[in-house]
Amino acid sequence: MEAAIKWFSKNHVAGNFLMLAILLVGFSTWFQLKKEIFPETSIDAVAVRIPYPNATPEEVERGVCVPVEEAIADLTGIDTIRSTASQNIGTVSVEVETGYDVREVMDDIKSRVDAIDNFPEEAEKPVLEEILIKNPVMNLAITTDRPVDETTLTRLAERIRDDLLSFESKGATSVGDFFANFFRGPQTISQVSIAGTREYEISIEVSDQRLRELGLSHSDVAEAVRRTSVDLPGGSIR
Repeated sequence: MEAAIKWFSKNHVAGNFLMLAILLVGFSTWFQLKKEIFPETSIDAVAVRIPYPNATPEEVERGVCVPVEEAIADLTGIDTIRSTASQNIGTVSVEVETGYDVREVMDDIKSRVDAIDNFPEEAEKPVLEEILIKNPVMNLAITTDRPVDETTLTRLAERIRDDLLSFESKGATSVGDFFANFFRGPQTISQVSIAGTREYEISIEVSDQRLRELGLSHSDVAEAVRRTSVDLPGGSIR
């Protein structure tokens, strides 16, 4: 270190070039930093969500919540485990002990959950995610002065959401705005969530008389729909 200091003291041009390079690297990385007015904060917790279509809360508890609890109960780094069994979905929330890395505990939980082989056939693949606190900047309510069906309101909300996500602040109108935008970067909206709407569903009405003629039951129809209702890859766009 002392030799380097002596060398730079005798080579002023090299020292200036090094300082300039450091400044340029700093400015280039500044614009790549993620900047948020209300940043996400982690509460050192992990959520395991398992969709279980057409299941009651009791079936969700027995079929998905209990197996997950039993599989991860002896893992190190876990403080508390709480389960919530709702209609069609079960959620297991895990609080991580202080001093343990959330990502490492999350990986251990994922390994245990992936090894569970006694989930009901109707249960879908578990989804693991770190629980983050997100502070909303604004809440928008859509109201009308005349009766409107739910589908129309939902499509309007989706259109507003898409418009907000494509929003980007306009150019600077003053010198102060110019320097603020220069250091802060463009202002955009990162996330917009829609609440109060129901998931889209397709209703299938079956004639009981026609089922009897064909020797079929409602369970046979449900199984046929389940077999054909799959996600298939459509290829890649080049």
